[in-house]
Amino acid sequence: MAGPTRTQPHARFVALGASNLTRALPTLVAAARATAGGPVDCIVAAGNGRSFGAPSRFLGRQLPGILESRVFERLDGPRRGIGAVLDVGNDLLYGSSVPTILAWVDACLSRLGPHVKRLALGGLPPVDGGVITPLRFELIRRVLVPSCRLTLDEAVSAARDLDAGLRALAIRHGAAFVDLPGHYFGRDPIHVLARRHAELVGRLAGVEPREIRASGLTATEAARVRLARPSAEVFWGISRQREAPQLRLRDGTTLTLD
Repeated sequence: MAGPTRTQPHARFVALGASNLTRALPTLVAAARATAGGPVDCIVAAGNGRSFGAPSRFLGRQLPGILESRVFERLDGPRRGIGAVLDVGNDLLYGSSVPTILAWVDACLSRLGPHVKRLALGGLPPVDGGVITPLRFELIRRVLVPSCRLTLDEAVSAARDLDAGLRALAIRHGAAFVDLPGHYFGRDPIHVLARRHAELVGRLAGVEPREIRASGLTATEAARVRLARPSAEVFWGISRQREAPQLRLRDGTTLTLD
C-alpha cells in the first residue's frame, strides 16, 4: 500500500522556549499540523535550561541565547502562521534582572510579530500557595543551577514581577497570554505534566486537544522528533553544525531546531 503523499508545507509554527517546550515537542508538532490542516514548517528554539538572551550550558551542551539563534533568519517569505513563547524564567535563576529578561522577551515578540497571524506568550509556573517549598527550591537551585544565589523569597518575588511584566507585554503585542495553573504540575513545580501537554500547547496554538490528537504523530515520528538535535551547539567543547531542516515527516512537515 502506498504511503501518504508528501506535499510542501503551506504554514509555519515558530516556538521559543526551554525545557517545557522540549518535553512537549511532539505534541507541538501535532498541534502545528492541526492548525495548518496539513504539513507545516516547525521552527523551534528550545533546549533544557535555555536562556533567552545569554549562552546557557546544561549537561555539557552549550546553546546560544534564543535572541542569538538563527530562528529569526528563517522567517522571511510569505507563509504566516503561529508564534509561541514559553519557559520564561530560567534567566531569573541565572541572575538576570526582571527588566533585562522582559527586554529580551519583548525583542523576541517584536521579531515574531510581523511574521505570524497569532502570537501567544506563556506565563510562569505558579509560585504562590506553597507550590515551591524550600526543599524543592533547594533541589532546583543546587542540581540545575548551582550558580544561583537567590533565596526562595527573592526568587518568588522576582517571579511575581516577571509574570506581571509578561502579562503587560502580551497586551502590548496583541498576544494571547497563557497562564500555567497549578493542576498542570505535580511534584515537579517547574515542568508541566505530560498528560497536560496537549492542553497547554492547544492553548498556545488556539486549537482543541482533540484536534491535536487527531493530527498526532506515530510512535516512530515522535521518537524522531525527540531525537532531533539543534542546527548549532557546542557539546563538551566540540562545535557541531547541522543543515536545516533536521527532520522531515512523511506528510511533508518539517522541523528545524535552532
